[in-house]
Amino acid sequence: MNKKAQVITVLIFLVILVFLSAIILGLISAGILETKEESDEQILNTQFLPVGEIIDLSIKELKFCGRIDTKLNCIGEGNVYGRGQTVYLYVVVSTPSIGSSSDTTRRYQITAPSGDVLLSFDQSDHSPISQQILGRGLAVFTDYFITPLDAELGQYRLELLVEEKERKATLLTEFHLIRDEEFEEHDYEI
Repeated sequence: MNKKAQVITVLIFLVILVFLSAIILGLISAGILETKEESDEQILNTQFLPVGEIIDLSIKELKFCGRIDTKLNCIGEGNVYGRGQTVYLYVVVSTPSIGSSSDTTRRYQITAPSGDVLLSFDQSDHSPISQQILGRGLAVFTDYFITPLDAELGQYRLELLVEEKERKATLLTEFHLIRDEEFEEHDYEI
């Protein structure tokens, strides 16, 4: 057989296959042939396609840390601190526009037990210590603040607002400021 004959044979086979499929589908839609509808199994599994996964802006995690190492690990996690101590914030954000973190703005507000605003700043005024892309729409941001030496003791509230274009996510959490005599300083690994 020459090449033209092989090509014609393949085309004839494909045409017959298409006609057979059309006849079977026509018989099924006419109700002459019936199919089993007992199976709940999907014919096409599309879970692996990233199009089906919608990532919304949200704050996945916020930790208070005694220190953040160079690999952005939170060391000395806790929520009790003394006056004049540096408190590091470890924030994991889920964002649909990963990789363009310059569009993401973070605002922090710390409120004292009396209701007075102790500290209020946003990321545009103070750049973060570091940021890292974790993949799958997750990014880590780290920031810090220093508790004032004359701050009142008690339970403080931290409000974190993350904004990106028209999306917003807010998280409220608390930490405690206690007397230096009660606070036992930990030795953190370097």
